[in-house]
Amino acid sequence: MPKIMASEKVEMIKRYGAEIRLVDVGDSVKGTSVHGSFVEVPGRMMCKEMEEKTPKVWWARQFSNPANYRAHMKLGEEILSQLDHRIDAFVASVGTGGTVFGVAKALKREIPHIRVIAVEPADCPYVTLTNFKVIPGVTGGILQEILDSKLVDRVVKVSDEEAVAMNHRLIQEEGLFVGVSAGANVFAALQLAKELGEGCNVVTVLPDRGDRYITSEHYIT
Repeated sequence: MPKIMASEKVEMIKRYGAEIRLVDVGDSVKGTSVHGSFVEVPGRMMCKEMEEKTPKVWWARQFSNPANYRAHMKLGEEILSQLDHRIDAFVASVGTGGTVFGVAKALKREIPHIRVIAVEPADCPYVTLTNFKVIPGVTGGILQEILDSKLVDRVVKVSDEEAVAMNHRLIQEEGLFVGVSAGANVFAALQLAKELGEGCNVVTVLPDRGDRYITSEHYIT
């Protein structure tokens, strides 16, 4: 795991009995919002090397495993069912890209004109990089599929401060003890709702729990 991850996440994995290796990702991303796919690169390279050299090691590759976005296609179908297809836009942060890609595939299959908005940290844009560097077996994957598919209509950048502030509002005003990426999603969804106007339905997701961000509050996708 990258060293910048909150200590709660590290401790949770330890409790499951896992051996954890913390990877230094440099000082440039400390104390700010950051894209998970960016800081995971050193750890992914370590996993790839372990899998190649150790016969009993299998690496799940969440960032490129098709089962990732296929599972979220089911989420897209659930959204369609619950809202009876009355949806104008879907908004979600991009980590591995599974949520955005899977839900977008399901929604646009039924509602071709629906708007899909991807959200990423303002301080560490990664999805929109024109010089997106693909390292075979380490980067690319679902993120590259998203870029190639054209299913995402726009990418919105949310700052660390905006995500954390909305996270606090969700906890204090709505009683939703969710993570910072949920705050980013709701912030972006509200901005889009204002843009689209009254009568439009904007859907987002609250993908994480707040108990994983007690000691360190940052928008990390």
